[in-house]
Amino acid sequence: EAKRHRDAVQQKLDGKEQSVAAPLLSPDAFVGESRARGDGFSNVVDLRAEDYLDQAIRVWLPQAFHDGAEDHSSTLGALRTLAEILSNRHGDQWLLEFVRTPRSKEQATAVEKLSAAAKANTSGDYLSAADLSLQAEQRFARNRNIAGALRARFETVYALQRSNQENRHCVTQADSAITRLQGHRYPWLETQLYLERFLCVGQLARLNEAREDLDKAFAVAEKSSYGTLYLRAIGMAASLHRGEGDAIFFDHQGLVRYWEGSYPPARAFQFYSDIAFAAEDARRWSLALAAAREAVRAISLGDQALTEGLARYQLARYALMIGDRALADSESGQASILLARLPQNDVTRGYEVNQEVRLARLETEHGRVDQAWMHLKRAQDRLPKTRNYFTTLRFYNALSDLQLREGNRKEAEQSLVLAVEMSELGLTSLPDERDKSDWARETSEAYRKLAFLRWQSHDSEGAWKIWEWYLGAPVRGMSPLRAINMNSLSLNFEAASALPSMEEVSRASSALVDETVVSYLLLPEGIAIWVFDDRGLTAKWVVAAPRELERLARRFREECAHPDSGQAMLRQDAQALYDLLIAPIADRLSPQRILVIEPDGILAEVPITALVDHAGHYLSETFDIVFSPGLLYTQHLRRAQSFSRHLRALVVGPPPLAGDLAANLAPLQDAAQEATNIASRFDAGILLTGSQATVEKVERALGQAAIFHFAGHALEVGGKPALLLAGVRPSFESAVFNAERIQAEDLRHLQLAVLSACSTGRNERSSVSNTETLARSFLRHGVPDVVATRWNVDSAATAEFMGYFYGALLKGQSVSSSLKTARAELRHTPSAGHPFYWAAFDAFGR
Repeated sequence: EAKRHRDAVQQKLDGKEQSVAAPLLSPDAFVGESRARGDGFSNVVDLRAEDYLDQAIRVWLPQAFHDGAEDHSSTLGALRTLAEILSNRHGDQWLLEFVRTPRSKEQATAVEKLSAAAKANTSGDYLSAADLSLQAEQRFARNRNIAGALRARFETVYALQRSNQENRHCVTQADSAITRLQGHRYPWLETQLYLERFLCVGQLARLNEAREDLDKAFAVAEKSSYGTLYLRAIGMAASLHRGEGDAIFFDHQGLVRYWEGSYPPARAFQFYSDIAFAAEDARRWSLALAAAREAVRAISLGDQALTEGLARYQLARYALMIGDRALADSESGQASILLARLPQNDVTRGYEVNQEVRLARLETEHGRVDQAWMHLKRAQDRLPKTRNYFTTLRFYNALSDLQLREGNRKEAEQSLVLAVEMSELGLTSLPDERDKSDWARETSEAYRKLAFLRWQSHDSEGAWKIWEWYLGAPVRGMSPLRAINMNSLSLNFEAASALPSMEEVSRASSALVDETVVSYLLLPEGIAIWVFDDRGLTAKWVVAAPRELERLARRFREECAHPDSGQAMLRQDAQALYDLLIAPIADRLSPQRILVIEPDGILAEVPITALVDHAGHYLSETFDIVFSPGLLYTQHLRRAQSFSRHLRALVVGPPPLAGDLAANLAPLQDAAQEATNIASRFDAGILLTGSQATVEKVERALGQAAIFHFAGHALEVGGKPALLLAGVRPSFESAVFNAERIQAEDLRHLQLAVLSACSTGRNERSSVSNTETLARSFLRHGVPDVVATRWNVDSAATAEFMGYFYGALLKGQSVSSSLKTARAELRHTPSAGHPFYWAAFDAFGR
């Protein structure tokens, strides 16, 4: 399709490239044409209004504001004419207000800094751009040039977005600028800030928030008739919808608009590049290659060296996938040359190292060892000056793959030890739960591969310690490893430092006198299973094809999550999963001990309680079951206490819904009665329901509560799982209770959190539900017992379930035992025998 479209517009392409690449008018010519052609000139200029605005930032404003500005009266005249056109055609007052500001020496310096920042951003020198734009903003602010200060802030936001690991700062800076825009008619600047914010929050997986930013950008760009910005927004919509089936609609719409108008080639690059990525996701390599060729051709018409270099790396990867060795070598070589010409800083080096590492891994997968070494050597040459530990981690992972391919297991293990060192060092800079989630996702490969190598070396205990060490990272912090001397990195190092002894894992295991832990590690070849308690450690290996296991796990979860699914197939799948996950270690399990499950990957989705053993019994009929994020993680929890009606309990019911919420979320008719009934079971029960269930009141009461029970909706807001409370505004921000609001000080007395919530679906970056994700936040702050749902639950059945649960709990049973009792009671109810009703609730913690 890309090739056919290209052929159809070839003639227009040649003419368009010439017209777009044609030089803009000089200030003298601009003023002269304006006088000669009158209103007709405005029409001509408006075709490239955004190009002229960019020219004004880079060249005309520095000329007009420097000390000899009287020598550039034509430049000032061109600026004023352009400002009038932008105001009349686009309702944009930014340039008009800028040129009216008094000129001074400091203003001239600020303009020079702003111009230099814009040029640095275009060239890919983002660190310099951020520094220059900050200096410009400070000078503009001192001279009360609001227009200049806000444009400088945009350059800062742009630079931060493209500097890896700066997304949170980017959002903060964008928010401040957008707030300061209130009362000013600067639609070009407003649209760009929303688009940059969209990119930043998207990188933080706050997808609902990203969609809101994109909608705002579309609205402002359309109202102000800024065609280039509207095209940019279409391209971002395509990237947002990739994987949802309708990305190609946006890409096609964008290309049609592009060819019908006169826009910078960077806009065509955006669409072709996105088509290439979508084709890559579908593993349609010929289509990916064709689209990537078009992307490279478009971006090469501009002066964006970094973007062009990355596009050529992308084309090289696709060439490798279809076996075009000559094209791959040519494109990667040109990409390396382009990036080498850029200012050598942490950002540009990081981009190049990451691309070379990706190519090395592809070459390794295809058995082209010499070429893989070539790419790793290029990466290594730039690695010592790269501060991003993720980049170094990826390098060592790729190096270990190559060493394993050559049969050098010892060297591969040393590389993985260094990868683990980099991972451990990265733990020192993780301020919040999302950072830790990103860390876990990025570093998992190194720990997995190292554990697998130890397992293959018949050191199953060593493999277990490494895996438990990884799982415990969110609460144990940095391990006492040596700091790596980045200047002494070598592809042929003799020895890596030793891993820590990890004896903390063994000590924690020996204290398990009332429970038995089963820990799973999913690997490409099968499942590693460890069973451990105070009686010792047992390891088992189960052969399982990853894709088949994933299909089985997902199917079983869906069968359990829908009450109309057939019981026969459900039980068949339940037994198949039992045979894989429980049967191999069943002889080590005792009904007298709590069964603690540490799932991995897709196994986190499996309702373990509904597995069926060889006697036809559900697993939860035999065992008290608890889910744990890791042995060291749970050692961080406070010691559980017995529960009685004398404890202070905070019970929160559903808030009133309005607007879109009322339309999209089903009313929980039984949840309010559930909350009332539970609160009545405690002498010191605090009931907040309806309009009283506000975030502020919940936070205030939580600090004194031993039990927190929530009966309402859980949903995703801004990419974060949250409990929905009262007082919702259109942005939801004032009425969501999420992980960021959970503070250790507020939970210092809390012994049990029950999230009896209807979840709106799984977290988009995780295999677990929204309420399970919140459960981990409570655990991280030391709460010993958390109960959460796996799927949208039936409110009537839930109210009944919770009645059984609290009845058992207040008679002295543990949380896991009380859940077992409640499951059994509900399961024996004629209308609630399906696992949908009783297997949704699980215990997390010890």
